[in-house]
Amino acid sequence: MILSAFDLNEPVPELNQPHALAIIRPWTDVSSVGSLVLSCLETYLGAKELGELARPGDFFDFTRYRPTLVSKANNNEVVVPNTTITYGITHSAKSDSHDFLFLRLLEPHMQTEAYIDSFVELFKNFGVKRYCLLGSIYDMVPYTRP
Repeated sequence: MILSAFDLNEPVPELNQPHALAIIRPWTDVSSVGSLVLSCLETYLGAKELGELARPGDFFDFTRYRPTLVSKANNNEVVVPNTTITYGITHSAKSDSHDFLFLRLLEPHMQTEAYIDSFVELFKNFGVKRYCLLGSIYDMVPYTRP
């Protein structure tokens, strides 16, 4: 199913008032702090793949995010850097429970407005109630003070 710039896997799940947790690589993912937290949450909730950008070349410069060649069982596969979305269902009977969308975003190099609009459309479609950006950034920290 195509939704804005995303190609979502079918069947598209019904999510209960989802919260979205996102990381933006490489900008706010210093030492992979956000990636590690997102991976732990995905493992804990048994996250499943929801989709990715249908045409990542519309937003990313592949001289900065390089495609890689992976060899598997005598087959070569080109892996193109992309933004991916997974989801986790909490399986709680409580009416105030929330499911989760996990977004692994790459910082776009072009058509940023369309990139952001795609996420707004995705959030509206799933009825996202809250979102949070996870990560870390470099900062000057004085280690000489107590």
